[in-house]
Amino acid sequence: MIEYRLYIFVMILFGAFHAAGQSDADKNIFDRCVKNAMQTGKTRMTDIALQFLGKPYEGGTLEGNDPERLVVNLRQFDCLTLVESVSAIYLCLRQQRPEFKDFERHLARIRYRNGTLDGYLSRLHYASDWITDNAHKNILSDRTKKELKKHGEEIFFNPDFMSKHPELYPYLKAHPQDIDRIKRIEVRLSELSFRYIPKSKIARVAEFLDDGDIVFFVTLKPGLDFTHTGIVHRNKGVVTFIHASQKMRKVIVNPESLSEYCLKSKTNAGIVICEIK
Repeated sequence: MIEYRLYIFVMILFGAFHAAGQSDADKNIFDRCVKNAMQTGKTRMTDIALQFLGKPYEGGTLEGNDPERLVVNLRQFDCLTLVESVSAIYLCLRQQRPEFKDFERHLARIRYRNGTLDGYLSRLHYASDWITDNAHKNILSDRTKKELKKHGEEIFFNPDFMSKHPELYPYLKAHPQDIDRIKRIEVRLSELSFRYIPKSKIARVAEFLDDGDIVFFVTLKPGLDFTHTGIVHRNKGVVTFIHASQKMRKVIVNPESLSEYCLKSKTNAGIVICEIK
């Protein structure tokens, strides 16, 4: 029993050192990113995202924490954590002397409902929830509902993937009593109206998209609203995007245009365009 307790103590201690090491690594990456941006004057969303080219793709980095905690990871990304991290750094750079604690504050405000970390269910799991809540917090503007409105079409989503597949989410698997709460969130989201640009119209709308806009990809997959996101980038005259690519297993500038990328996908219906204010 004593040996077992000693083993547990060592594992906890090792975990604490490991977490501290990760935190130090993330802070160093943040400091280098901010310093480079301020020295070169390249402080746009696109400029920041380009600093992370080649970083590994890793899914599920926010999962497995019970209770929920703020996960900071600038070493590897999935598509949404890249957008969240770049957005938080962008907001930091508006300050004269941004610090890592400011980045953590912005990241939490972006990632959680009403900007408050209050357990697993406060995280904005669905992109439609993420867009709506961050617009409500005045962090972003949904350009597809405003400047690009005449180019778009109305759409309602019917998100129910999480409540129908709780076994895919460690927290819901461990806390089945919260599945009904997820269902209530999904019902609320199904009542929201969005506008999106059908993929057949993206080429015509491309000239109105700005470097640094956030692009969300509307999916035809049942139970989901969006399945991917990235940051718009005009690369050598081509309107494309920067994203954490699951296929390429790293952060890349997409080689195809935004329009071509969507037209090639059988499950993509179109895009929603937002911008960080």
